[in-house]
Amino acid sequence: MVKEICSSISWLSDLAVDGKAVVKFFKKRPQLNHELQEVLRRNGRRTLALPVETRWGTLEKCVSTLLAAEPFLHEIVSRRAFLAQGTKEQMAKKRVIHDIVRSGSFVPNLERGQKLLEILTKFSRRFERNDTPTSDVYEMFLELPELIKGVGLTAAEKASFKRIVSDKFNFLYGDAHGVAYVLHALSWEGDGHGDACWGREPHLQLARERQRGRLKR
Repeated sequence: MVKEICSSISWLSDLAVDGKAVVKFFKKRPQLNHELQEVLRRNGRRTLALPVETRWGTLEKCVSTLLAAEPFLHEIVSRRAFLAQGTKEQMAKKRVIHDIVRSGSFVPNLERGQKLLEILTKFSRRFERNDTPTSDVYEMFLELPELIKGVGLTAAEKASFKRIVSDKFNFLYGDAHGVAYVLHALSWEGDGHGDACWGREPHLQLARERQRGRLKR
């Protein structure tokens, strides 16, 4: 779900690509990387984190470390010598990094990207645990649309976000997953046997209706 959301929001998808490019650029250049690491260390900032495609928590770290390092990155790429030294190919690569870091949208996108990714990473970590109760998963789906209100998404981006969350909710709370919800101890009113056990379907239907209502707001 995290991948779908990131792909559906164009600026976040671009930020993931650009952020990875900036981190890789510095890590492949020992002299520049050493200078950056020293200034980050002196200022109590973390080293730049390289995102891993299969681990979405690393994208959050990449964005947060880039945001913290942005003033120092900006200073380095703004130097006259940064673009003036090297081969034609090297200068072309430097120009790409220069334009990314000095773009007027770089910091604003890092800031809202960090907010959104913190929410998604927290959700993903809880959801992926084997011992997470089904009822907790349900509550997480209810929380997500509310949590993104302060991120700064456009109306279209919010609609896309809610559609993805709704689709995933309906998938998880389909018949197969619904059985897990019905049988979960937190949803039992009786002892889990006989008619009391089979009486959970109305509660499951109510859960579905509550979620649909929340997502339409």
